[in-house]
Amino acid sequence: MLNRLLNRPWFNKLVEAQFFLAWMACAVLPKKFVKVLFVGEIALFFLLFLGHFKTIYKYMTISKPGRTVYWLWMVFFAIAAIYLWLSYKDIPYFWRIPLLLYDQEYIYRQYMIIPELIVPLGLGFILARTGTIYKSNSLFLFLFLTGVTGLYYSGFANKIMLSGLVVALSSLLALKTRNYIYLILIPLVISNHSAYNIAAAAILGLIVLRRPMKAFLAHHTTWRIIFLLIVAASLMYYYSDELYEKITTDENSLWRLRVWENEINSLSDTYYTGVGFGTTYVTYDIYTIVNNPNMYFDKDRTLYGRLFMVANHNSFLNMFYRMGLWGGIVFLLLNISICSYSIHCYRKAKEFRKYIWWAFSNFVYQIIIILLNPGLEMMQFAINYMGALSLLIGVNYSHVLVMKGKHSYLHRLYVEAKWRKLQLKTFIGTSLR
Repeated sequence: MLNRLLNRPWFNKLVEAQFFLAWMACAVLPKKFVKVLFVGEIALFFLLFLGHFKTIYKYMTISKPGRTVYWLWMVFFAIAAIYLWLSYKDIPYFWRIPLLLYDQEYIYRQYMIIPELIVPLGLGFILARTGTIYKSNSLFLFLFLTGVTGLYYSGFANKIMLSGLVVALSSLLALKTRNYIYLILIPLVISNHSAYNIAAAAILGLIVLRRPMKAFLAHHTTWRIIFLLIVAASLMYYYSDELYEKITTDENSLWRLRVWENEINSLSDTYYTGVGFGTTYVTYDIYTIVNNPNMYFDKDRTLYGRLFMVANHNSFLNMFYRMGLWGGIVFLLLNISICSYSIHCYRKAKEFRKYIWWAFSNFVYQIIIILLNPGLEMMQFAINYMGALSLLIGVNYSHVLVMKGKHSYLHRLYVEAKWRKLQLKTFIGTSLR
């Protein structure tokens, strides 16, 4: 019954469209309803992933880069499952880290960063089969205008939810129309925060400098991405004194630095095997040292009069902190491999290359956001990352489907648009004779 329903084109279109509508609904609904909607999305796309498992496996593993991404994904889920089991055995008790609190009721809340990564696997496949967000101009325009309007008439958390949608649609408009004036909207998205400014600069650079970037990443893509990361880390280390001086003058950045330092110290106490789920992000003494409301402490529940922090504003560090070197390195390599796989698809694609580059650029934008914000720990950030990754997987799926001679709605859309453009040129040419 489920498989028959999943194979209905109208159902796939409905599922795809509802995700983008849910994306916007998260920005206007009360928080308690958003939680239910968010968990519902995870459950829905987990079922879709199971229903399409054989097909997804077949097309993701059809090339070497695709196989790498798939198996890294599976290894990451396996490591997370082991740490979930270990968390019930109270890992902090084993390591006896002073002032690191533990509460089993927090395990599922902190473990949510794992199952939400199932969404892109299911949604990405649906996107490749339907292409509704690309095909329906009315839906596209509605989402774009509502997102832009919402940025200026909503609260901060709601702006965060809408920002990823506006950035994605603005960059697609810029590439589709070859009119880069749409890129002006990107730096305006919550531009008073450094994370968004850095991410905006990255996506602008990727889209405007598409050709030189494409040439640089044409060969040995994974190693060149790693090389760029090493160069960035080396520059930060070289200018660490200047950066530290600047950070200490900004309270919003200083408390993050203190939290990250505390997490790394706690991680070293576990011999870099991780503290598991259900533990505080920091030892209790940090709360007394850095008593900043921006630390997002959970004021609804306390443990022995002490507060649990909601997020540490660095999802990559959080993966290392929770699951040690094994989980953190696999998650880092997974994101690098996804980027490398996208460049591989971009090089091989004969058609709709711009879609692949657009989705890749937006994914890089979200990687920077989760590097400097609670990207996977809080719904308003996580839904942007999930959406960007789903779009990227969707266009990569479409590329593989076309290369294997299979049906792809996104490919059909591309051909139809190309045919309409040819018809228009022919009409203008005959009219001027």
